[in-house]
Amino acid sequence: MTAAPTSTQRVYDAVCELHALEQVATREIVAELTGLKMSIIDDRMRALVNDGRLKRVLRGVFVPVEIHPPARCISKTVLSDGSVKLEIGDEVLTLTPREDRALALLQVGAAMQGWALLAWPPHDAPQDHEEAGGPVKEAAGKAAPTLKRNAAGIEKATPKA
Repeated sequence: MTAAPTSTQRVYDAVCELHALEQVATREIVAELTGLKMSIIDDRMRALVNDGRLKRVLRGVFVPVEIHPPARCISKTVLSDGSVKLEIGDEVLTLTPREDRALALLQVGAAMQGWALLAWPPHDAPQDHEEAGGPVKEAAGKAAPTLKRNAAGIEKATPKA
């Protein structure tokens, strides 16, 4: 015989079910679904938000926080015949060269996103509003500078002649 779910689990399950059905999860709807008192709903939702299991997106509107399992080890081995062994945790995929190229094309977006996160913010970017406002105020009324990229892709401002 299994134990009855706790009020916290009932509230969490109701929010997850509503979210899966693309419905708004408000405290009133959750109370209606679970049959729990509004004071219990409020307390349990507050506890779930504090535990990081629910996220408040608007006042009174909640969504479950997606929790991914820990990342597994990944390795890629190119074999002498051009095929590829891709190992993710305990799972092994054997890819043909064509499949490997197709997978690489699919992964380019994720790689570019990772690169952008590493490159932002630029090292020479102003870090506060005061510092950013100084050059802008100074340049007011003058000709706007032209931005030119050097070989490394770094923009350099040069005044217009």
